[in-house]
Amino acid sequence: MRNNNQKGLISVFKFLFNFVDKKRKKELVLLTTTMIISGLSEIFSVISVLPFLVVLTNPNKAWESSYIVFFANIFGLTKNDNLILPITFLFLAGIIFTAFIRLYNFRLSIHIAAEIGSDLSCEAYRRTISQPYSVQLNNNSSEIIATITAQVQQTIFAMCSFLELISSTFISICLIYSLLIISWKVAISLSIAFISLYIILGKVTNQKLHNNSIIVSKATKNQYKELREGFGSIKNVLLDRSQNLLVDSYKITDKLLRKKTANSQFLAAFPKYLFESLGLCIMTILVLILSISNRNGINIIPLIGSFTLGAQKILPSLQLIFASWAAIKARVGEMKSVINLLSQEIPKELIQKKNYKPINSFNEIRFENIYFRYQNSKKDIFKNLNLKIKKGEKVGIFGDSGSGKSTFLNILMGLEKPIEGKLYLDGKNLFDKSNIELLGRWQASISFVPQEIFIRDKSIVENIAYNVDPNFIIKSRIIKAANKASISNFIEGLPHGYETIFGEDGKKLSGGQRQRIAIARAFYKRSKVLLMDESTSGLDLETQSNIMDTISKLDQNTTVIVISHSKEVMSYMDRCIDITNI
Repeated sequence: MRNNNQKGLISVFKFLFNFVDKKRKKELVLLTTTMIISGLSEIFSVISVLPFLVVLTNPNKAWESSYIVFFANIFGLTKNDNLILPITFLFLAGIIFTAFIRLYNFRLSIHIAAEIGSDLSCEAYRRTISQPYSVQLNNNSSEIIATITAQVQQTIFAMCSFLELISSTFISICLIYSLLIISWKVAISLSIAFISLYIILGKVTNQKLHNNSIIVSKATKNQYKELREGFGSIKNVLLDRSQNLLVDSYKITDKLLRKKTANSQFLAAFPKYLFESLGLCIMTILVLILSISNRNGINIIPLIGSFTLGAQKILPSLQLIFASWAAIKARVGEMKSVINLLSQEIPKELIQKKNYKPINSFNEIRFENIYFRYQNSKKDIFKNLNLKIKKGEKVGIFGDSGSGKSTFLNILMGLEKPIEGKLYLDGKNLFDKSNIELLGRWQASISFVPQEIFIRDKSIVENIAYNVDPNFIIKSRIIKAANKASISNFIEGLPHGYETIFGEDGKKLSGGQRQRIAIARAFYKRSKVLLMDESTSGLDLETQSNIMDTISKLDQNTTVIVISHSKEVMSYMDRCIDITNI
């Protein structure tokens, strides 16, 4: 257990506890109090066994004990026979109270760790989902999901172990102190022997546990990646009969994860079985030494009984300290992954938790000298792009594949920031830091229908009123939006109508049905700016015509920008722009 490693662990937990709210801090104060009470009760339980055994084995000698005399004076006891029952009850009460307080302490520490774990998980998710679009493009969703779910859970376990380590350390100190009161020579000998052995074991297993934690962390992320890729391409898997290939690839990661996890569990637990036998041997030797040195015929049974009870309590406490330390070391990799997510800075406009009101009206949006290329790419998507779109215009965008049509919309929505150039809304640059609120209001004014449409595992009502609190959904607007998107007949023909749930990502929906639900979302939102990225490509000509006819009849204050390769769609636009030639 090297000092630098210990400092590293302390800094990890210090960082994690920064996210503990006031309520949890109060609970930690209560936990500290129960730890102290638990430690003091252990002192009492060990010390009380000595007078108990003295009274049982040699009542006449009992009055030589200052503890027994003190107890007898309090309760007015004067005879040997009167001592046995009260001291027995006192001893039993001490044992029961000690067990109860340790159980309560254990339950409280688990509860606090679970609450903190929930805080960490939610905060990690909030910080990750709040990152700019450019950051999201470089994120690995499988790794993110693995960290927020499985690795946060392992971090909770590590925090439980951390609290258990503190509690067990304090209790062990109290137990050692109680043995010092009985016989400091024997207590020091036993303490040095056991503590030294655990320190040696710690140094031997330290690096192995650390290496295992790194491997387990990577294997967990790879496990999620294998599963996600397998189920994400299930059609090709079934067509190619490639199940065995995927399972074999998954098996490599899964076996490595299970093997290293099991190895860490063994390293944490094996001293228990080793020291149980070793402790019995040491106690046997101790009894032998005390018997040989007992030349005056002093009754050593109470002394042996006290130390036997003390050793029986100290060994599990020391083992719990070691096991807790090992459990923490085995999860360093997971904790660092969680810390990486928690270290992400949230954009200032999101820290304020402000809901921006949409812009009711504007005159024009203007691209001026826009240059853009993606990170780690040498290819310019746009060079000196200049374009003006007026309020109420219906603009069609077309061009070759890779010419920047979707990137154009990303910049327009404020999701991608150009390398050079400005995006003006009525003369104000949306990417200027002083116009953060204006950008927020502009984004709140946009309804976007993407190429890849995600269907939530919720009712059709909640899928059309996307990301709206269910308590504030207006059913009449849902029906009206569905009519405009030409999907109301399909929905109303379902057994459960608008309350139908299509399951994970709407697998039972056709491509056209998914697109129409996405278009209904845009109509429900009733935004003044409607952006559509190849959103009618999966529709039949009649449905496409009905939707485009509805779009063309939107009020004059609604600006529409549509990306499409369809000449039919372009015919509904006020003007069409070939993005390749700009």
